[in-house]
Amino acid sequence: AEYMGDSRGAIKSYNQELAFHILSTGRSDMVVEAVRLLGHYGLNTANPVGMTAVMAAAVAGDAAILQAMLDLYQPDLNQSVPRDTQTNPNADADTAGWTAIHFAAAKGHHAVVQLLVERGASCHGDPRVTRATGVLSPLQLASANGCIPILDILLSNGADPLWSVTRKQRHLAAAESQPTLNSYALAAAHGRTDALKLLLNYPVAERNAKAKLTLEEVLSGETTLNIYARQALRREALREAMHYAGENGFTDSVILLREEGIPWTLPAWTQCMESAVTFANKSTQLALLRQFTSVETYVSQCGEVLPQVFALLRRSRNDAELFCLIGAVLARLYGKDPIAAIVPARRSTSVVIDPRFINVAESCDTKVTVQGAPVLLHKVVLLETQSDRLRLHAAPDYFSDIDDVSYDTFLLILQYLYGCNANDLLGRCTSKELVDMLHASTSYGLECLTLDIQVQLTRLLNPENVVTLYKIVRSLNLQDMLQYCLGFFLQNFPCLTQQDAFKRLCFKHSGKRTSDDFINKLQKVLSLRLGEIC
Repeated sequence: AEYMGDSRGAIKSYNQELAFHILSTGRSDMVVEAVRLLGHYGLNTANPVGMTAVMAAAVAGDAAILQAMLDLYQPDLNQSVPRDTQTNPNADADTAGWTAIHFAAAKGHHAVVQLLVERGASCHGDPRVTRATGVLSPLQLASANGCIPILDILLSNGADPLWSVTRKQRHLAAAESQPTLNSYALAAAHGRTDALKLLLNYPVAERNAKAKLTLEEVLSGETTLNIYARQALRREALREAMHYAGENGFTDSVILLREEGIPWTLPAWTQCMESAVTFANKSTQLALLRQFTSVETYVSQCGEVLPQVFALLRRSRNDAELFCLIGAVLARLYGKDPIAAIVPARRSTSVVIDPRFINVAESCDTKVTVQGAPVLLHKVVLLETQSDRLRLHAAPDYFSDIDDVSYDTFLLILQYLYGCNANDLLGRCTSKELVDMLHASTSYGLECLTLDIQVQLTRLLNPENVVTLYKIVRSLNLQDMLQYCLGFFLQNFPCLTQQDAFKRLCFKHSGKRTSDDFINKLQKVLSLRLGEIC
């Protein structure tokens, strides 16, 4: 009995294999014989990998043999490949849940798709499987392949481009951590511009009148979605499509979606700009820069755009329009938050004398000569300074004229050393006086005074004087003030683009690509700024 059972199983398996082979030859006259070999379930019989003869014909694109089968018999056109791997261990996991129309759409056989739809196949596949499991729909497969005839057939027969944007699908995708892309996103992600254009022209505000609703759709109430709800779903789907089109560098698809009013995302903008830079497409570069104000920027992504923007900045030496547009982009990336402030100095001195006693002979105990003019002061003040050069003047046998500082500047420095409040003293000084004091304080090594002067200069900084002050602090190698000026340049770039002095500053060293490259410094400061915000 056991032998006979094995024998019957082997014969059945052989007959099925022979039947599939006969049907694969395309012999329409052999259909009846092949179906007889398939046994009780006829054309609904699945082979070891879960495919029926109808599916096999769809894969092969053999519309003739398929029509012959459908003329003679009425197989279940919505039968799907089993998803149960325990009972069907040989089934392909990638095609589990697919019906014949899935295979035809995936292979691009539009004649087969047309025939299946005419004979009653669902444009969405097996309604018992697809909605419940998140299996891609035939329209999604055709969108990824970019097969226009199949898309046209499916859309005109009620296929829904918003298939994967339903609440259930989103919940399922999140649970499996595998995003199910909608048809728009699949077309955009694969660069199928013509397919995307066709999908965009299809009105999805209301379901097509020919749409065949599934029982689950009716029971779930999804057919009651009003026009506004479907428009919202469509916009969500197009935003997803924009993301994937930009991520994969398909500029044409991005432009199509922009024409639909979908806002830029930073990855999409960056990829398009990279493509425009690579192919030296100036008109596209200018158009992208003009639209940067509408880009949805997220600080965590901003670093990705910097290489393209600064590459363009280097090439804008002789292009005023490009230079101005890049300036607006850099200012937006830097943001309007305050520039990191320079921390004032912490002065520690045990001597505080009223500055009014300077040049008062009755109270002073030493004298220095500044550019030939005598200055009377207190020896203890000189001894308490950080400057070795000034301490030398407190020695009784040291006589040397101070000729590298003006008389008035030296008096201002003395007032600071005597303990005068830094904000009050420096706040009364003009920009020129502060710059003269800065030169003197760095020359004499008065670090606290140098730091306090820089703090005051940041308060006086404006687009008219920033280039001059930058050059001064660069010559003195004052890094705190340098970083502040670079931040000021970035934040106020648009109003600086018309200044010849600023243009010279940008392009003087850019060709050498040295460590002193001004544009390199701007890029580093902006990168640090974005990193701090993150």
